[in-house]
Amino acid sequence: MKNIYQLLVNKFVLFTKIELIRTRGRFSAKLLTDFSENRKSVHFVHRCNTINTGDLQCGYYKYFLTRFSNFNCYVHDLNSVDYSIIRYNDVVLVGGGGLLNNLSTWNYTINRLGRISKTAVIWSAGFNMHVDRKVKYEIDFRNFRLIAIRDFGHSSGFEYVPCATCMMPELLLDYDIKRKIGVVSHGSIALPEHLLRYESISNEYSAKDMVEFIGSSEIVLTNSFHVIYWATLMQKKCIVVSPFSEKFKFLKFPPVSYSGDLDFDISQTKIYPDALSDSKALVNGFVNKLITIITSDV
Repeated sequence: MKNIYQLLVNKFVLFTKIELIRTRGRFSAKLLTDFSENRKSVHFVHRCNTINTGDLQCGYYKYFLTRFSNFNCYVHDLNSVDYSIIRYNDVVLVGGGGLLNNLSTWNYTINRLGRISKTAVIWSAGFNMHVDRKVKYEIDFRNFRLIAIRDFGHSSGFEYVPCATCMMPELLLDYDIKRKIGVVSHGSIALPEHLLRYESISNEYSAKDMVEFIGSSEIVLTNSFHVIYWATLMQKKCIVVSPFSEKFKFLKFPPVSYSGDLDFDISQTKIYPDALSDSKALVNGFVNKLITIITSDV
């Protein structure tokens, strides 16, 4: 029944609006800094109320909050934005995570955010249409002052800036190898059962535990975007299994796709020694540009 309802929400405007009303006020916005009436506010919008650890880590304030010290900083969950505290002169930062073209409600909310702020920015969000899903609303990107997406070589032509979770300090730690093959599943989307004979976890584990598991594996099999990304940054051999979304098509450092012949697939894997430094350089460059734009308007 839940899947049928979600299909209706994605397909029909009436159901989209009903779902937006139903979820309004479910999660409160959180103030991340001391508040001052004399400062503009920055509103970070991502999935901050979820059991998906990759999405949780996409609160980019976790890595760059000090760069926004001249602003009041709030975080909103994309499913329950508190529009009452967003003023036209405020800054709205949408991202990261696979927020684009995933759900009609999300596209609707992203469009509204683009309209109510004169400095609305998409920061390393990703296109995420699932193979079995269509969304009704298209995003009007014209309302956004600055756009960066995590999708490399995407047909939109928007600037590529990888996910800022590359700044996670855990990625720099050394881990003793405990297993040849580690499997990490996307919590809501099961992997083939025969792969679960290998030691496995899900993307609902803590970030610390997930990164430690990746770091202590020689080879990682997964259907999670962030696990692929983090494994690549940690110079692990990576194989994507049963990709269910367009998001897996636009990785700058692509994994091998699982063919069913695991030994062959492992022989085709690559390690990308420059992935971490490349990603960090692009993210830092974008942050510098973003800060220049929003501080010039203060």
